[in-house]
Amino acid sequence: MGDEAKVARVRVWNDSFSAHAPGDGTLVADQEPEQWTPAPFEPRTQTLVYASNLLSSFAFRRDNVPCLVKDGSTLLVLKGKKWREKRLPERTLLPQAFLAWDGGALFVDSPVGACGWATSSAIERLDQPTGTVFTQVSSNGATSHPSLDLDPSFMAWAGSRAEQSLALVGTFGIRAEPAPGEDVVGTRDIAVMRRHAQGPFKATLIVHAEGPQTQSVRTQIREFGAAALLWPPPVRDDGTKVTDAVANGGDEIAWAGHASSIFLIKDDAAAELSFRSTSDQDCYVQDATLVGESAYAIVACPSSAARLVRARLGVPPEPIALPPLIDHAPCTPVQIIARAPDDLWVRAACGGTAEKPDVDAVFRSAHPQQPLLF
Repeated sequence: MGDEAKVARVRVWNDSFSAHAPGDGTLVADQEPEQWTPAPFEPRTQTLVYASNLLSSFAFRRDNVPCLVKDGSTLLVLKGKKWREKRLPERTLLPQAFLAWDGGALFVDSPVGACGWATSSAIERLDQPTGTVFTQVSSNGATSHPSLDLDPSFMAWAGSRAEQSLALVGTFGIRAEPAPGEDVVGTRDIAVMRRHAQGPFKATLIVHAEGPQTQSVRTQIREFGAAALLWPPPVRDDGTKVTDAVANGGDEIAWAGHASSIFLIKDDAAAELSFRSTSDQDCYVQDATLVGESAYAIVACPSSAARLVRARLGVPPEPIALPPLIDHAPCTPVQIIARAPDDLWVRAACGGTAEKPDVDAVFRSAHPQQPLLF
C-alpha cells in the first residue's frame, strides 16, 4: 500500500493486480494492472531503502557488511523503466534518513554513531563544523550540500518529510574543542527541529535529560505537514528495557516517565498521547499515523498479536478491532496510512501468521468501501 502526496491517492498492488483511490473516492480496481519497476538488489546480501515511500524514483542500496567497512553504497535513480546507478564510495554508514525532497532526494547524515544499536560513547560531542549534513540529489542524480539553515550544532538521529515540511529528531551537540571566544553550547536534551517550505527551523523540546543516555537513535518520527508524531523505542515507564529486548539499548533511562507516550508535535508545543496502559509495559509502537487530533498506532506486545490503537490527548488508549475474515480468522494490522483530514487505511494479515497470512486485506475506516478481491 502506498501514498503519493502529489496526486492525493492510495494505491494497492501486487504482481497481477492494482487498484487506486482517486481523491477522496473509493478504492477501484485498475482495468490494467499498474506496472512499477522495483530497484535491483539482492535481499540476502543487500539492504535497499526508497526515499520516503516504495513508489519513489530514488533508492539507496548498500551491502550487508560490518559497520565502517566499504559497503558498496549506491544511489539509484529511476529513468523511465530503468534504474541508473551511481556509486557512493565515500560512504561507510547508513544515513540517518533518506527522504524525497524538492523533486529529488535528501540524505541526512550526522556524526552520531550508526554502528551501535542505540548508543555508543559520548557521541553528543561535536567534532565537525556542523552536526547534521544534508546531501540533496537532483532528478538527474547530481548532488549538492545545502545547509537548509539548520542550527549547526544540531545532530539528527532520524528524519521525516511531508510535501514541503521536514522534521528531524536529535540533540544539540557539545563542542569538543570550542573555537576561541566561542560559547560551549549544547544539551543532552531530546529535541525536534521542524520547518515548512523555506523555513526557518523551529525547535521543540521533547525530553530534558542529563547524561549520555539521551543518544536515542532508535527514536521514530513522522511528519504530516500540520503536525508530526514521535515515539520512543521499546522502553518501560521506569526507564528499563522491555522483557524480550535482546540487550540494553543504553537509551532507555532517557524515556523514564514518557515511555508510554506518542508525542503530537505542532509549531507551538508538544502533547503526550498514551498508547498503552500501566499493565502493558512491554508493548511498544511499531508504526503510527495522524488523523485529525488522534494518533493511530500499531502496538506490538510480546505475549499477544499486534493491535491497532487510537491515542488521544487526555483519554486512555482505545483498541480498534479489525473485522475478521475467512471463517472468522483474526486480522493483524501490518501497515497504516492516513490521508487528511479523516481517511484511515490499514493493511492487515488475516489467518495464518503475520509473515505468511492466508489473506492480505485492506481496511478503510469511516468511509464506505466495497470489498475487492486480489
